[in-house]
Amino acid sequence: MKVSFMGRQMLAGVLVFGCLSLPVYASGEDSDEDGLSDEAEESLGTDLLNPDTDSDGLTDGEEVTRYGTDPLNPDTDGDGLSDGQEIDRLGTDPTEADTDGDGLSDSEEEDAGTNPNIFDTDGDGLSDGSESGLGTDPLNPDTDGDGLSDGEEVLDVKTDPLSADTDGDGLSDSEEIDAGTDPFVTDTDGDGLSDGSETDLGTDPLNPDTDGDGLDDGREVSDTLTDPLVSDTDGDGLTDGDEVDNVGTDPNVADTDGDGVSDGDEVFGDGDPTVGDADGDGLTDEQEEEIGTDANNPDTDSDGLSDGLEVELGSDPLNPDTDGDGIMDGSEIFNVNGSGEITDSDGDGFANFVDLDSDNDGLPDELEQLVDSDGDGLGNAYDLDSDNDGITDITEAGGVDSDNDGLVDDATDSDSDGLADSVAASPLSPPDTDADGVPDYLDLDSDNDGLSDLFEAGGIDTDGDGRIDDFTDDNFDGLADSLGGTGLTDTDTDGDLLPNRIDPDSDNDGLSDLIESGGVDIDGDGQVDEFIDANGDGFDDALSGIAPEVPDSDGDGVIDSLDDDGTVVDPNAGGPDDGAGPDDGAGPADDGQPGEIITGIDGNGFGIGCVVASGSSGSDPSLPLILLCALSGLLYSRKAHGKKAA
Repeated sequence: MKVSFMGRQMLAGVLVFGCLSLPVYASGEDSDEDGLSDEAEESLGTDLLNPDTDSDGLTDGEEVTRYGTDPLNPDTDGDGLSDGQEIDRLGTDPTEADTDGDGLSDSEEEDAGTNPNIFDTDGDGLSDGSESGLGTDPLNPDTDGDGLSDGEEVLDVKTDPLSADTDGDGLSDSEEIDAGTDPFVTDTDGDGLSDGSETDLGTDPLNPDTDGDGLDDGREVSDTLTDPLVSDTDGDGLTDGDEVDNVGTDPNVADTDGDGVSDGDEVFGDGDPTVGDADGDGLTDEQEEEIGTDANNPDTDSDGLSDGLEVELGSDPLNPDTDGDGIMDGSEIFNVNGSGEITDSDGDGFANFVDLDSDNDGLPDELEQLVDSDGDGLGNAYDLDSDNDGITDITEAGGVDSDNDGLVDDATDSDSDGLADSVAASPLSPPDTDADGVPDYLDLDSDNDGLSDLFEAGGIDTDGDGRIDDFTDDNFDGLADSLGGTGLTDTDTDGDLLPNRIDPDSDNDGLSDLIESGGVDIDGDGQVDEFIDANGDGFDDALSGIAPEVPDSDGDGVIDSLDDDGTVVDPNAGGPDDGAGPDDGAGPADDGQPGEIITGIDGNGFGIGCVVASGSSGSDPSLPLILLCALSGLLYSRKAHGKKAA
């Protein structure tokens, strides 16, 4: 049996005054007047001259004769509160660390704001200590505000006292208890709707088919879109369940086939309520029979467009690819900007689904397809710059585009198939200059010299990814808005008729662009060694994303890959000096006589070039050195052979 604090006080008095005798503690000289004689204090070890030896706010006499506390220990029960605080302010037992036995020490309760003398401060059925362990508020009987006390949730219902809606169905735990639904199950009746949703809709969360029409409430709301509170949504005399599962009519349309007779009347009158337009594609069964489409299949050719829409638009409902470009009509028909309008990307009057070259770039849709190589949201068939390197596809594919707008110059189309007559007569054959399997119009580094086509065409590529920086395309033609409606100029620095992007030696100085830009070319072929292109963009993976080096060794403002370092070249290729080519004294002077420019072996723009002027020998100045090396090698070989023979 636990004795109360007041009982223990009385018992302490009896023991002190009865068993231990009053004179020992109370009689005799009491120097500090604390209620204990000096003799008693000497016996107890307290200070004869300090009435409160442990400074806990209680005199030594009170501690010994009244409260039974230790006059030498300011906190007899070690609960973090002095004996005086417990007696004078809190009324707690200074000899019990947890006065009310709720699992929290008196000082913990002081800090928490709970009552150290009450086992369950908020009266919710849980001790203050239990609430502290659970994380509930010992000062709030309903921590989560769901209408159930914390004690009810923990001890009776077993719901979460920290969550007002234990199962997250939109109803508080108390609302579920009142409604009879399961607070641990989101959808008590298993009809596909949460208990909260059913309460909002007015359906019965305890009945999966509130209106008894044969369709679960969830199916009506999410699938058939019928009214879960009305068994016959369209009022045609058939329940929604009959229409959906048995008859095959539309439960939201009283006259499914549009023949003027309600579905119910047709069923009860032995008619067929589905005959008008059995597949709902916008064509009557009679029309479909005339056209040859399947009256029971809304999309006979499976191209993503209903037969009725194809007839309306003029595409062939029996041919999934009306224009034969390899792209389904359904993929070509709607505007690429998401407006829902019929697409005519090049504005030639022919919708893409009947246009063999939807962007009029000279490359047929059949070749380009809907692959989006540059990730700008446009399929290549609609993109004037499919790799987003600033150079138009028609230019990179070898077509003629005098105004550099990315479109075929002469768009005459006499057969109205969307493909310019000039292209039809002489189809473009997109080159793959570096033979990496990626055609130039999709290749970010067409000559594989480590410099992107964008860079070699004079474009800005701060991130080194080979694509236009800060790309925007407000008119959805695939050409960056920053270019102002035209592609980058296909620069040809050395005038050898090879644009820099496909010229491994753009300045024809005998040093490859790869070497002059700081690259490594062990095999001397002018192309990146150990080329790897995992993403198929034509740009070496190790270089993509790295801004190109642009050394200018002689500091003349022209980067090395475009600087011939002083070689004298007659700008009009063999005619008299017209003053357009500077003579810095590093090479033979132009004597004004006809000459020729040697651009390199095989005309590929990469080789040892020299100027041959009239009256000169025309020989390569390095030839004597080459002959000397060859002769030395021959003599060494013979000498070695002679030693072996000996």
